[in-house]
Amino acid sequence: MSPSVAEVMTRAPVTLHGDASVHDARMLLRWHDKHHLVVVDGAGLIGVVCATDLTDLSPRARLRDLLHYQRPVTITATASLGDAAATMRRNHIGCLPVLERLRVVGLITRGDLQRAGVSRELIGPVCTACGGYHDIEAQSDGATSLCPSCQRRSKPPHPHDDLGGGD
Repeated sequence: MSPSVAEVMTRAPVTLHGDASVHDARMLLRWHDKHHLVVVDGAGLIGVVCATDLTDLSPRARLRDLLHYQRPVTITATASLGDAAATMRRNHIGCLPVLERLRVVGLITRGDLQRAGVSRELIGPVCTACGGYHDIEAQSDGATSLCPSCQRRSKPPHPHDDLGGGD
């Protein structure tokens, strides 16, 4: 029998209230060395943000204002890893909050699935430069897929950028 989500998920994921700022979220993610943050309020789960979502936003923006007003995609602790991988791939997301009786009990990521031995074909695209799983976009050549960090590093400098080294 294959492992369930409960066996590989992160229990007690990093969580922050929806009224918190982008600055607070960035600091908390850095402090915990994590990429995903579960956003909650008094009624429960609002959604999930990842570090990449917070990159170009005002530090004063509120987390609840960033999230779409649709029900977040979730999974149960008893679901199979294959179901988790298929759900992430189908919804183009990198993690799933794990719920039991409408309460967040964990978070499962594509990295968790990879470490548990789920095949890359089931997990979805991987950055060909760094091996990351976050916000991967296929490049125009069709052979490579890059994460946002590697995309930024791969772009040539603008002709008017000061490259230094001059007199």
